[in-house]
Amino acid sequence: MVYEHPGGWMSSFVALVPEQNLAVGTFTNANFNSGFGSMGLVSALKMEVLERLLGAPDEDWSELFLNARN
Repeated sequence: MVYEHPGGWMSSFVALVPEQNLAVGTFTNANFNSGFGSMGLVSALKMEVLERLLGAPDEDWSELFLNARN
């Protein structure tokens, strides 16, 4: 189970995985109002870190978020 919060004014994301005693935070100074790009970047980074720390199969999250945008 992953609990997440997308932050607020700036592009940020916090994910908690209590069963693994793990927390991941990604923070930028990019504004949400600048479009999907900053949120996609933060989300892709969060997913990359989580999958590596949890030993999940590799996925190209940057590519997936970029394609979802188009």
